[in-house]
Amino acid sequence: MDMNTYTQTVFNQVKAAFVGQQLDTTTVFNFIRICMDNVSAYDSLAGLQKKELVIAVLQMAIDSMVTDPNEQQLLNFMIQNFISTIIDQFCDIDANGISLNPATKSKIKAFFSKLFPCCCPTTVPAPVVPAPVIVVPEPVVAPAVSN
Repeated sequence: MDMNTYTQTVFNQVKAAFVGQQLDTTTVFNFIRICMDNVSAYDSLAGLQKKELVIAVLQMAIDSMVTDPNEQQLLNFMIQNFISTIIDQFCDIDANGISLNPATKSKIKAFFSKLFPCCCPTTVPAPVVPAPVIVVPEPVVAPAVSN
C-alpha cells in the first residue's frame, strides 16, 4: 500500500471512531490518540512513517472536517509547530508513563496559553488579598447617676 492509500484508510477508520464529535482545538488530542491507535496496527511501517501518517491523516481531517476558519488556522498552527512533539510525547507516555522534560513542558504551556488565554495564562496572577476590615467599637455610655 502507498502512503496515500494508508492515509485515506486510516482517515476513514478514525472518522468512523470519531463520529458525533466536532474536530476542533478541544477535541484534537482525542482525535490524535485515536489516529495513533489505528496507525499502530500497521506493523509494516517504521516509527517515522507512522508519525508522518498520523500527521497526514490529521491534515486531511482538518481540511475536510473543520469548517470554522479560526479553528483551521489554530489547528494548522499546531501541526506546523507542535505535532511532532505531541506525537512523541504520546508515544513516551505509552512506553514510560507521564514524564515531560522542562523544554517540552514550556512548549506545550506556551501553545495552550495561545489557544486558551483565559484559562492557561502565561504568568500566574498575583493572589488577591482582601483589604483589612477595621471594626470601630461603638462608644460605651455610662449610666446616669441619680441623686
